[in-house]
Amino acid sequence: LIFFYRIAFPFIWLLNGSARIITKLLGLKPPKGHDEVHSEEELRLLVSESYKNGEINQSEYKYVNKIFEFDDRIAKEIMVPRTEMNIISKEMPAEEALQKMSREKYTRYPVVDGDKDHVIGFVNFKDIFTEFVQHKAVNKKTVEQYVRPI
Repeated sequence: LIFFYRIAFPFIWLLNGSARIITKLLGLKPPKGHDEVHSEEELRLLVSESYKNGEINQSEYKYVNKIFEFDDRIAKEIMVPRTEMNIISKEMPAEEALQKMSREKYTRYPVVDGDKDHVIGFVNFKDIFTEFVQHKAVNKKTVEQYVRPI
């Protein structure tokens, strides 16, 4: 890669210089800030090289790559249809909700006040489970005490 760079550099420098002269003669202004902008492929290459050279660890490498993959997702892929929503009532005992959440595959559940049309927030499995493990005191609480606003 360095070998190719050293061979190509004089030609690139010459072409860039001649392009600057021509644009100046025509009265055009060269675009500003191009040196600061990178394409997705350039960024992927930079991240890959940083990982190979030990500048970033594997978890950081995976994290950055997931950012690029997230852009390719459409909302339909991650949304759950209203008819298939697993909801939890705000009056449900926390222990019962914990059992329900243990059987399902999700970590966050919409909390409703009555029916699916009245969502008041969401509850995270981790919140109830953590308190259960630490204090075993969820049996006297309802889900409403764990609700987070949307």
